[in-house]
Amino acid sequence: MENIEKYWEKTANANPFWGVFTNEIFLKKNLNSQSLIEFYKSGKEETIFIINYLKNKLNINIKDLKNDNFLEIGTGTGRIARHSIKYCNNLYCIDVSDKYLQLCSAVLPSNHTLINYKHFYDYNFEKVKLIYSWITLQHNPPNEIKKIVKRCCEILVKGGIAILHIPYEKEGYVYIDAEIMQMNCVPKNEILKIINENNCSNLDIIEGDRCGGGWKNCCYIFKKL
Repeated sequence: MENIEKYWEKTANANPFWGVFTNEIFLKKNLNSQSLIEFYKSGKEETIFIINYLKNKLNINIKDLKNDNFLEIGTGTGRIARHSIKYCNNLYCIDVSDKYLQLCSAVLPSNHTLINYKHFYDYNFEKVKLIYSWITLQHNPPNEIKKIVKRCCEILVKGGIAILHIPYEKEGYVYIDAEIMQMNCVPKNEILKIINENNCSNLDIIEGDRCGGGWKNCCYIFKKL
């Protein structure tokens, strides 16, 4: 993980918004008030998708979530967090970069907890009803992605939901360990095996095209039993 930590700390300082959403309009040299509006609007849309799925597909009373905690893996500059936080009691913000955590905290109200990824496996999380991660996990090595999924299964309270976006295939894919924006994937059967072996049940797989570039990817939605 050393190369990943170095890359994202550098990116958080040099081009933080582009690092979260790799569109040229979010490069530091192109940023303006309108592009920032578009940036955070995209996070609002992702939040609406999550909340509507919980409400309409899983029949979860959204008001009840105010008594529980959420956890986001890869908060970045708070693109999604600044919208999702209003639905929960407390939001655990996880990122591999301290600079990103600072930037995220700056746009959030007080009900959040900043946690560097290095503490993800030993932190004592409380009452986590929802875990979500969007266009983030692919930047980790395949084995780390699998460890993250297992840890999510452990953290969730009974009846808790995880919504994790993970690429599963790309023609010619080879893992490269380097200080770059890594793009990785894990086959579906391996992710589902982890979910099923860790006291969770997969509820849905939603296919998507959130990575582009020929990456086949989907959102796994699973529940703690």
